Amino acid sequence: MMTPAQRAVIMVACMTLPAAPAAAAAEPSIAPVTHSLPFTDADFVLLQTDADGIALTDALGGYSSRAGLYLPVGELARLLDLAIYVDPAKQTASGWIVTETRTFEISLPRNSAKVEGREVKLQPADAVLLDGEMYVRAELAQRLLPFSLVADLGELTLQIRSREELPFKARMSRLNRSNSLNRGLLGTDAIPHAAELDQPYRFFSPPSVDLTLRGELGNRAPHTGGSYDIRLGGDLLYAGFQLFAASDQQGRLDSMRVLFERKDPKGAGIAGPFGLTRFNIGDTQSPGLAMGAESATGRGLFLTSEALEQANIFDRTDLRGELPSGYQVELYVNEVLRGSALNTPDGRYAFTEVPLSYGSNQVRLVFYGPRGERREEARRINVDGNQLAAGKTTFSLGIIEESRQVVEVTPVPEAVRLFLPGFGQTRLVARMSHGLGSGFTVNAGAAHLSPPTGDGRTLFNAGLVASLGGYSTQIDGAWDTNHAHAVALGIAGRLAGVSLVARHTEYGGGFIDEVQPRGAILDTPLQRATTIRSDFGVRFAQRILPLALTIRRDEMAMGRKYLLGSVRSSFAAGGYLISTGIDAQRESGGGEATMSRVGGGTELTRLAGAGWQLRAGVSYEFQPKFELSSANFTADRQLTDRFALRLAAAHYFGPNATTAIQAGLTRRLDFAYLTLNSAYSTATRDLRIGMQVSLGGLFDPFRRRYRLTPPGSGVGGNIVVQAFEDANGSGTRDAGEAAVVGLKVLNTGRTVSTDVNGRALAAALGSGTTGFVEADPESIEDPYLRLDQPRWQFVPRPGKVAIANFVFARGGEVTVRAEFDRGDGVRRGLSALSLRLMNERGEIAFEGRSEFDGSLLAAGLRPGKYRVELDPEQAARLGVSLEESPEITIATSGGYSGQFTVRVIRSPSNREK
Repeated sequence: MMTPAQRAVIMVACMTLPAAPAAAAAEPSIAPVTHSLPFTDADFVLLQTDADGIALTDALGGYSSRAGLYLPVGELARLLDLAIYVDPAKQTASGWIVTETRTFEISLPRNSAKVEGREVKLQPADAVLLDGEMYVRAELAQRLLPFSLVADLGELTLQIRSREELPFKARMSRLNRSNSLNRGLLGTDAIPHAAELDQPYRFFSPPSVDLTLRGELGNRAPHTGGSYDIRLGGDLLYAGFQLFAASDQQGRLDSMRVLFERKDPKGAGIAGPFGLTRFNIGDTQSPGLAMGAESATGRGLFLTSEALEQANIFDRTDLRGELPSGYQVELYVNEVLRGSALNTPDGRYAFTEVPLSYGSNQVRLVFYGPRGERREEARRINVDGNQLAAGKTTFSLGIIEESRQVVEVTPVPEAVRLFLPGFGQTRLVARMSHGLGSGFTVNAGAAHLSPPTGDGRTLFNAGLVASLGGYSTQIDGAWDTNHAHAVALGIAGRLAGVSLVARHTEYGGGFIDEVQPRGAILDTPLQRATTIRSDFGVRFAQRILPLALTIRRDEMAMGRKYLLGSVRSSFAAGGYLISTGIDAQRESGGGEATMSRVGGGTELTRLAGAGWQLRAGVSYEFQPKFELSSANFTADRQLTDRFALRLAAAHYFGPNATTAIQAGLTRRLDFAYLTLNSAYSTATRDLRIGMQVSLGGLFDPFRRRYRLTPPGSGVGGNIVVQAFEDANGSGTRDAGEAAVVGLKVLNTGRTVSTDVNGRALAAALGSGTTGFVEADPESIEDPYLRLDQPRWQFVPRPGKVAIANFVFARGGEVTVRAEFDRGDGVRRGLSALSLRLMNERGEIAFEGRSEFDGSLLAAGLRPGKYRVELDPEQAARLGVSLEESPEITIATSGGYSGQFTVRVIRSPSNREK
């Protein structure tokens, strides 16, 4: 496998195609266009790229900055076999798509693009020229070329989804049918594609577990207390099984959740022809509709065939997941802080109605643990009108009993039910989308639900999504069995590099629209609602400052009007990440007094390596008067490899001002965390001292027994790695086959190394849509150990322990020297001769061209016997053949087998010529 440096060199070398031959008559010179680059060298990324599930390359070079994701036009065209060429001198990219009548051109001097005669005006930051290659914003590439893009910068992947049959598929089909498609044919530096890790669902697998135990003493009643929570994850009844149970402060079981889940991002293997991507039974959620019904949680069933990493810009996006005890999670969208959650009572986080930008969104969930832990889950969510290909249909269905759990350990108090709208009511939601082609998709949905007060009702909606002039537009209509109705119109796209989303809705007859903040108020229903969202960057002090702006106007049936606005930004300064937001609200009309409020908050985060990890925040009000609401501070310090310290304080201002102070010392063991905590509240003068033990455990499939781990193995996926020398070529580890020791394996930003048995554990990998585990062959000193498959892709499942085999083979290398007698009796090396090494099955094991001295180094050969052949086409063209072909043997121990000489002679049929 190539090193990152080798990938970069090859990528740069291949970026520029030579300009087309000059015309007979000289064209007038074009003054170079100079635009400031919207990215820097630090934004360079290498993306593993596939198209419609076919691996194209592991090293597509692009740039990801706050201005967007930029991709190389020329390299993309070559990967997809499109006849598009970049001419650096003319500053154009031109050619045709699929057929010669479908012309294509991007012209930087004219700031325009033409596709099949249709002209598109470009903004200065839409396309730029760098080092002979043209880079365009991913959103522009999707508008001009017949494909859509889904990028995940957290995993460094790019998926190309073609909207029609592209030429590359025919070429890849031919290559896949060829027995010579192997590492030797592609060259010693060929990059294997990430293979899919086989993880079949089992009837039963020993579950992984996370357990937290707490005990405390206090100077006020109750003077003693203790609690626990436990999480289990594994396979049961051919599905992924998850269980969460927690006690109250007296150690009595208080809450329990269970879930059976199957998921497959590719939509295969779950439910036959339905192409489901997710199937849940238990404590789950229902889908939402464009109008009327929002996503809700409860006990029941949920299934969908929709893409897991694709969203409709006009729909609300919900992000939910498990939140371990004591953890805080922050949500960043396009590097702007959008929300946080801490110590939720049900052990889950939920960010609902998350506003996303038009195009590719980078979503980061940053988890802060109670002992100074910090980890991130990053993914890319592609957001547009979510138009489907012609003839494709997707659907979602959910049936739940709202706010209730499968196992209700204790009855939910009546006082709590008041804060759970629709508690115990049956909610049924179904939605479907169908692609019509030409960028049109129809949507339909139905739901039965019970508003917070009032009788249950059934509602229906229908809509049309279209791509018009590069903008996504959607119109929706809805009505219910109470004769209420609503209609909405939305438009989204990019204007001058700015993401804009606008939607206006009109209501009549008291329509209940839960997806609107004020849409479920029965006594004063909504009459109309307008929302405008925008994400853009502003240059400030030599940096790009990202801004997220939202404006919403609601008008109630009784005439009361609400105008709300918010602006948020996050930026780095002086080693700190500063996130700030301001919210403003004005209420007027309806015969009531006008009211205004302006408030906000600021948070600073500093990660100082092995030093102090600091976080601080403050919230405040500007209007009706300036005052501080709260302030908090947290400092974590890794004292040694085994000890960590936490200090925290929070103060709440106002008439009932209070201060809370916390300190904790953690001892890290190989399998658990022991934490001594202390906390004091000035309001109650309550002093608490406690001990917490957090640990995990999983079943090791190689040891055939449980092993203790730090917490996290029951919440996320786990992989046991095995690296070995495959002496007999079986692909599995047989008795006596040697372990590969010290192999570094990278997973989710962390590295583990194989032990003396060639094994390593990568635990707590999260539960996202996809994950990767990759070996670094350069970490092995033996130069003749060859690893054909260094990268595995998998679907993380909570508690699941998968096995990733890194199979090494002893490789050998040999030098073949081709000599030719020119007639003077002196043999000389023959350069640029195409030579092949054929294995015992008659397959091409290696192919290359001889160097200037006639020699060719054939590397990466498996043990066995080989013979040398000439390339038939070149040999026929030159009229040469081999006098004889020596037999080459690569020993089972691998290594260098020496130099073999082959003599090239004129073919008998050409001797008289």
